[in-house]
Amino acid sequence: MKAPILVVDDDQDIRDALKDVLEDAGYSVQCVRDGKEALEYLRSGSSASLILLDLAMPQMDGYEFREEQLRDPQLKEIPVVIVTAQHMASTRHRLPPASRYVSKPVRVHDLLDLLATAEQFAS
Repeated sequence: MKAPILVVDDDQDIRDALKDVLEDAGYSVQCVRDGKEALEYLRSGSSASLILLDLAMPQMDGYEFREEQLRDPQLKEIPVVIVTAQHMASTRHRLPPASRYVSKPVRVHDLLDLLATAEQFAS
């Protein structure tokens, strides 16, 4: 079985909604509240086939998580899709590197289309 998608977002409602939608589409999903929990999850021996990453979170935000992930040889190859409410056009130059970027509110159909092609891109 393929490793789950890891949803990293501090908003419980968003985590729950993404988990429900993705599981209904046949994906295995794990959720955590921030970058620190994401690193703990991944470094505990659990894996992820893809990370859906919010940027604005307490404890460790998406920017800090991405810096740590890219420094870790075991984690740096996991593709990341940044899911953010930040205005993409004005912040694009300040966004951390990622495979793809998705604006909130997330359109379910667009997200599922993106995930269907996930194997075609790398972080």
